[in-house]
Amino acid sequence: MSFRIIYIFTLAIFALPLMGQEVKLYQMPGNQIISHEIYENVATEIVEQKGIIMLYDSIQRNDTVFYRVGIKPDYSKQRNPYAKFMQMIGEDFPLDLFNIKPNGQPIFVNFWFTSCPPCIKEIPVLNELAGKYDDKAQFVAITFNTQEQVDKFLETRPINFNHITNQKSALGSFGVRSYPMNMLLDKNGKILYVDGMLNYTLWEVEMLLDKEIKAKK
Repeated sequence: MSFRIIYIFTLAIFALPLMGQEVKLYQMPGNQIISHEIYENVATEIVEQKGIIMLYDSIQRNDTVFYRVGIKPDYSKQRNPYAKFMQMIGEDFPLDLFNIKPNGQPIFVNFWFTSCPPCIKEIPVLNELAGKYDDKAQFVAITFNTQEQVDKFLETRPINFNHITNQKSALGSFGVRSYPMNMLLDKNGKILYVDGMLNYTLWEVEMLLDKEIKAKK
């Protein structure tokens, strides 16, 4: 699911605060910085679109507090196409089914196909994640498309993952029906996270990855 967010910017965000007055600014997914007034309007819009908005981190700088904002679909108010897999959190992912070789690092798995619009839309975010954690985690993309089809696609839209192709049978056995789907596994292949398009839940994956990497040290 994706959310339609319209930012109505005013001069308030750029106004100088009164002496001693605390200013609240919010970093949205996509790194836009908005004022408290605009954040309240956006939060209302997200709830109306059956989403959940949350503050998951903050930094105090003098009289200004910067909050990092996360957005997730509210599956209590809509059909959840990933419900079956979310129930598997804490269980082992079938690494052998997809010929994934663990190397002692967390594993991020993306299920996609070349003509899937939301799969294509999340490519920049996937590449951002892979670039940030390149030497700290494995990144695997799984599809039923052929190697030839994937190679042709990647000529114009690179995805900086290890690609596992021709997986129609394995995907059917595992029961993947909704795309894109993303999973985060710990170093032993245990499922930690499941959801759809990463554009709004990147923050959650990064938090889990940071926790896994820290625990490994």
